[in-house]
Amino acid sequence: MNADLFKLTEIAVSEEHLWNGVVRTPEGRLFASMPGWLGPTPGVVEVLPSGRLIPFPGNDWNRWGQSGCSSSQCFVDVNSIVLDGRGSLWVVDAAAPFFGPAIENAVKLVELDVTTGRIRRVITLPEKLAHVGTRLAHMRFHGDHAFVAESKEGSMFVIDLRNNSVRRVLVGHPLMRCDPEDLPSIEGRKMTQNGRPMYFHHDLFAFGSDPDRLLFMCLFGRCIFQVPVSALKNPQWNDEDIARCASVAFTLDGPFVSGLANDQTGRLYLADGENNGVSQLDPDGKVTPLIRDSRLSWPIGPSVGTDGCLYLIAGQVHRTPQFSGGEDRVQRPWRMFRLQLPP
Repeated sequence: MNADLFKLTEIAVSEEHLWNGVVRTPEGRLFASMPGWLGPTPGVVEVLPSGRLIPFPGNDWNRWGQSGCSSSQCFVDVNSIVLDGRGSLWVVDAAAPFFGPAIENAVKLVELDVTTGRIRRVITLPEKLAHVGTRLAHMRFHGDHAFVAESKEGSMFVIDLRNNSVRRVLVGHPLMRCDPEDLPSIEGRKMTQNGRPMYFHHDLFAFGSDPDRLLFMCLFGRCIFQVPVSALKNPQWNDEDIARCASVAFTLDGPFVSGLANDQTGRLYLADGENNGVSQLDPDGKVTPLIRDSRLSWPIGPSVGTDGCLYLIAGQVHRTPQFSGGEDRVQRPWRMFRLQLPP
């Protein structure tokens, strides 16, 4: 076997801000997201080949918290970024800094031209759907629609990109909610948020071997569910109709999943928050650990590049004050890695 397979290479660090996701364009450019969990950040940065981080697009969008910057026109709390394969970088702004309530009229999806940084569109989610008690998580695309996970109440947003219309489905449905038993232990401590059990409900997305079935799950969940995208796209279908079409795609004995990505072959890659690693999930359900490395402390925000590598962040979220009992245990800097995947 090629000795470079499963080699974990550190490619960048962030000295000042926590980051939570990374994507690589086909041309080789790297972009990372920086949430507002610990305070104001640029939101999105480009990682230059030298390792230098520069705000993207490099204007007022990256200056939330500074005088005169409107929350509706700044990246407030970027929970994820994703490439759409059509030349755009999409920014999912939960607009809920410090893990607090979402800011009214600031919960949004921002589409940027990845080449120029020009804003192509901003979809501000209606307050009646994306209210103070919601938290946007991740985003995936299928044709002329996008799907966005919401992890605080547990729901899914369906966006028709032809007219930017928004629907919210399966709010609080059991498919969208964590199993109370799925509470991981990281570094010998059960995960809590401000002293209470930490649950992030519907959070992760992927497409597997069937490109017309969306896979979804809760953070640290044991079950990966699937649903036909046709059921989600049909505006005449209610929650009961959609749920009837959903089923369990995989039931995992482990690991606890802190991040989910897929490649073009339908294989899934599971970030393992408990064991500082990455595992591969084949279409037949076989789980194969690829790497365990102490540097991968709470691996988060993985994505597969066209170069056949997995990119991910060591988020150390469990070491931040909200999740550590009030003490800042983060070992700075935060680190970004590249993992060569099997062919």
